[in-house]
Amino acid sequence: PADILAELGRNTLRVLGFFGWKGSPNPIFGLPGYPGLSPLLAPFLLIGLVISIKNWGSLFHRLVAWWWLVGLTPSIVAIEAPHPWRMIVAVAPTAILVALGLIYVSGVMYQVSRVLGQVSPASSLRVSLLYVLPCLLIVATLPTTFRAYFVDWTRLPVTQGTYDYGAVAIRETVLARMDDAVPIYLPLNRFNDSPLLFYLSGYYERQAVVNVTPADKALIISPEKNISDTTWVRLDHSIASVLPSLTADGQRLIQIALTSNSTTPIRTATGETVARQVVLSTDPARFIQRPSQALAATFGPARLTGVNYPFIIDSTATEIPVTLFWQAVTPMADEYEVVLQLVNDQRQVVGDGSGRPLDWVYPTTFWRPGLDTVADGRQVVIKAGTLPPGRYWLAVALFDPVNQRRLPLTQGQSDAPDTLFIGPLKVPLSPPAVLPSLPVAPIFGETIQLIGLDGKLTVTAGTPATLNLLWDTLKPPGQDYTVFIHLLDNQDNLVAGFDSQPLAGRYPTSIWTPGERILDPHTLSIPATVPPGSYRLAIGLYDQPSGERLPLAGQPAADGRFILPQPVMITSPIK
Repeated sequence: PADILAELGRNTLRVLGFFGWKGSPNPIFGLPGYPGLSPLLAPFLLIGLVISIKNWGSLFHRLVAWWWLVGLTPSIVAIEAPHPWRMIVAVAPTAILVALGLIYVSGVMYQVSRVLGQVSPASSLRVSLLYVLPCLLIVATLPTTFRAYFVDWTRLPVTQGTYDYGAVAIRETVLARMDDAVPIYLPLNRFNDSPLLFYLSGYYERQAVVNVTPADKALIISPEKNISDTTWVRLDHSIASVLPSLTADGQRLIQIALTSNSTTPIRTATGETVARQVVLSTDPARFIQRPSQALAATFGPARLTGVNYPFIIDSTATEIPVTLFWQAVTPMADEYEVVLQLVNDQRQVVGDGSGRPLDWVYPTTFWRPGLDTVADGRQVVIKAGTLPPGRYWLAVALFDPVNQRRLPLTQGQSDAPDTLFIGPLKVPLSPPAVLPSLPVAPIFGETIQLIGLDGKLTVTAGTPATLNLLWDTLKPPGQDYTVFIHLLDNQDNLVAGFDSQPLAGRYPTSIWTPGERILDPHTLSIPATVPPGSYRLAIGLYDQPSGERLPLAGQPAADGRFILPQPVMITSPIK
């Protein structure tokens, strides 16, 4: 505590020194060595502060003094003191206190001039000059202040590095081609940079569309060594159109052009290359992605009309590209955020891609009902290192950061009142090992075939029997089926049984694709009371909860079970 108090004391002196003789220690925040208040005006600040404290009973004077002290506090408790940015609140009361000091000195000079004026006119003239001296002091500080902050400070390398001169160079290139009949393409992430967005917004009105008329050619401007951008803004006829992501063919077209020898560098005034430009003979507007799945889900004032996402996810993927297509139902006065998460069947979040749709390029307050279709491309970042094989879903919601709540889902089927689940997506299994083939490979419902089985067919009563089933997918099953394994006696009575979805529910049949083979282990518990002898094993699939079995080819539909040709031998427990 003593060290903290001592440091706060030193910081207080540093902050007070900013008003007359000490500059910012960090050149990012101010010119080093140059105080925030001219030494010529510092005495008037002190006089004004004394006047405010002396007249503490006055609400005005008490308010100004407190205002100034409160404005200094954030810098006093900061590591870098004095910290001009943290003292921004003290700017106004500093000016008021200086003015109070000037008014006081002017009043004193006025009284002196009256006294001396009764002595001689010459003396009165000299005192009159002293009367206007405080105002002349303010004017006298302007040249040094201007030079310090508009000349010397701007010449520092660290200060120049805080300004985006690359945005200036790109702006000049765009404006030089603005009147051409050639649309200009800028990557969305570069257009979203605050300086460039500010520079170009005065010339281009923004919109979000999924259809534009292609031109004969186009100009591509892309930052140096960045050819992986998939979402672009099209500048044409004073309109900045935010487009959906390009298809693989469209992106390949741009990549080939940007890596060719026909590109021209865009340089800053210092010669630094900040981007490259190239003219394409084909307008990339011909390669705009369309929604792969139509939707009709409404979240308050916004409607989700479509989505693009990959059905199959690599288990080692770190990001998943997803594009959501939005339209405004009514004008929006608030900035909403999109919640986009990857969840498993247990609704556990395993990936997140939430954020502001199109960020500042086209936030929700810009959306025009009936005119815009906003294609919001996002990357869902996988939280874990790898994803286990199985089924996943995209959870989508619209979030109000002001009220800290999700908007209700007023249209669209979902098991949650404020979240829409889209999918499924799947992480495929690794290729299975080869299992002993069956003499007859049964086909269930013309979609799934049992082609292999491995396991001990001689089991001791009271011990579990492990069976590995190898399935082959002939057609997309379309729904989740449950596997049943029944142990039957010679009278067809059920002795033991086990029902479970494939891989204990982790890899349901609805995500199986044609040609995919699935190794499906099951454990069948054999009661200790089962008499020793020969039994039969029945295998099949059924729909839960209806209980309807998939028909087995060549057998009555009501049966729907495959009887293993080899018998299962149950032996007595060892005593």
